[in-house]
Amino acid sequence: MAARHHASRVFITFAAVFLLGAWRMDAAPAPTWASNDALRTFNERVESYAALHRRLTDPLPRLGPNRDLWSHLLSRRLASAIRSARATATQGDIFSPAVAVLFKDLIANAFVGRDAGAMFYVFAEEFWAVDDSAVNEPFPEGASHAVPAVLLHHLPALPDEMEYRIVNGSLVLLDVDADIVIDVLPDAFRVTSWV
Repeated sequence: MAARHHASRVFITFAAVFLLGAWRMDAAPAPTWASNDALRTFNERVESYAALHRRLTDPLPRLGPNRDLWSHLLSRRLASAIRSARATATQGDIFSPAVAVLFKDLIANAFVGRDAGAMFYVFAEEFWAVDDSAVNEPFPEGASHAVPAVLLHHLPALPDEMEYRIVNGSLVLLDVDADIVIDVLPDAFRVTSWV
């Protein structure tokens, strides 16, 4: 019974994300990327990380789309290599203070004309019930929500090796192959600041 209830809740969550993501895509126009030092800094740091990821992936066999035991072992090996290469990585290495201000503005602007509180209420239980993320650590168990399409439309594109995720109201950069947290922007999604 509990599994059925959980499955229903997951389906409703994904349906809400899809509908709300498609809802009023024209409400807030996508930003134009004029010369912006914070954006340039972000892009340079993201590309630097992606280059490291590619360099460390080259000697490994190709990760398959299925997460079988072999892929899981390769993913853990890659995560270990990345942790070693980024042993001194800390929160804010990519989301520097200037980049953090830019992203919080982009996130707030993405929800202009939308009921952000209602959007995040649909799955707030999942977002805020997960332990905080830490740089270079595995992505938190159960934190499976991607960023809604309405927001992705407003954020800078990422290389294939990376995705944005939401954990505990923070924006997280995730290495999708190594399944580790690259950086965290704390309190990026605190809905109370939009109400």
